[in-house]
Amino acid sequence: MDDIGPENVVRLVTDNGANYKKACAKLVDLYPQIIWQPCAAHTINLMLKDIGKFSEIDDIVSSAKKCTNFLHSHNRLHNEMKRRIGGEIVFWNATRFGTVFMFLQSLWERKDKFRQWMVSDEWRNNAWNNEPGFKYVDSCMTSSQWWDEVKIVLDTIGPLYSVLRCVDGDEGTIAGLMPRLLNAIKEIEVYLGEGTQKCNRYMRVIKEKVQYL
Repeated sequence: MDDIGPENVVRLVTDNGANYKKACAKLVDLYPQIIWQPCAAHTINLMLKDIGKFSEIDDIVSSAKKCTNFLHSHNRLHNEMKRRIGGEIVFWNATRFGTVFMFLQSLWERKDKFRQWMVSDEWRNNAWNNEPGFKYVDSCMTSSQWWDEVKIVLDTIGPLYSVLRCVDGDEGTIAGLMPRLLNAIKEIEVYLGEGTQKCNRYMRVIKEKVQYL
């Protein structure tokens, strides 16, 4: 207030938290020339987070996490996994849903190696093959249907993740965001079927967040 002066402030950019919204609303009331705008990256992340609560997304993400948690729960098994698939899986960050896409993508890229490992005698005869976790991993990662569902999740949220990557960089701007976001929305509508009940459910989440931008 003293060093800059409110007359020299054009815009406030914060994340989308309720406390920030409330504080910025008060400032905008006091200084109508100032515009509040939520962080674009945070907004897209919130879209993905809300979409991630849909059962068809949450079920496959939860099962993928359960599989990888088991594979990481034993040092020897974890080391064997890295040797068989050629590296480590990208882990998710609980506060950034975009990292869930990276996590599923890293699994998908190693699908064939996982499946080759799990038909081997080495996998079948390992020291943990009587544990419930082993049976769960085996039932998921040897199932074509499970992998198909992983791909469906990636194809559904992939367009929004691409937008998130763009705006999360140093060069992300609103001018650059909106055309990419509109293209992503169109891709999702085409993939899910524009006007269908399922598509409309996704569009409601996206449009609710977009209005602030």
